[in-house]
Amino acid sequence: MNFTVTSGEVISLLGPNGVGKTTLLRTIMGFLKPLNGIVSLDDRNILSLPRKYIASRIGYVPQINQHSFSLSVEDVIILGRLSHLGIFAHPGYKDMQIAEETLKVLNIESLRHKIFNNLSGGEQQIVMIARALVQKPMFLIMDEPTSNLDFGNQIRILKIIKHLAKCGISVLFTTHLPDQAFLCEVKVILFYKNAEPEIGKAADVLTEHNLQRAYGAAIKVITQKNDDGSILKTCVPMMGE
Repeated sequence: MNFTVTSGEVISLLGPNGVGKTTLLRTIMGFLKPLNGIVSLDDRNILSLPRKYIASRIGYVPQINQHSFSLSVEDVIILGRLSHLGIFAHPGYKDMQIAEETLKVLNIESLRHKIFNNLSGGEQQIVMIARALVQKPMFLIMDEPTSNLDFGNQIRILKIIKHLAKCGISVLFTTHLPDQAFLCEVKVILFYKNAEPEIGKAADVLTEHNLQRAYGAAIKVITQKNDDGSILKTCVPMMGE
């Protein structure tokens, strides 16, 4: 597999369970050594870079069921600044200002003093995005950021992803919903169980043939026109006989 993530680009990883999506994320972050080739960050082999440096350049948002904090939202977000601090240093004025700015950008100022574990799933996910953003990363990796969220919160997360891209932050996210790649009009990496992944624009890669090949199920891709005249594609699984 060979691909480059440019500034402000959004890439969606899709495919069935067990094909290596999470393994790819861990390899990109430098936790696993590639079987072949290298992962480059700032034109350097990521395995040669200090973890603190990688953490200052790559932000990570885990799946929603992988985090639990009995801390206030503000404190959870401040934890994201640790990669910029010395071993015994405490967050200073600059760190607090960055956290404040992020609360405003994501419109979660009202959650500041609430306990993280008491939040809804959608609120928790946005807080975790905020925690990653205070690192001031150039690249954000998100592992199924909309899993277990209702439609409203899914759209909210996707809008945040598009906003981050406009701000020049690259985003790589995994999802089991091809519709999200169509909505965001992103580049796609579609994984198969026994073949090389396909890489390209969502409209080109996420065809009925490719989706059926990847998931082993009949899938219909429907094209419809929005009120503004734009074209929207959506996927519908077919039950068959």
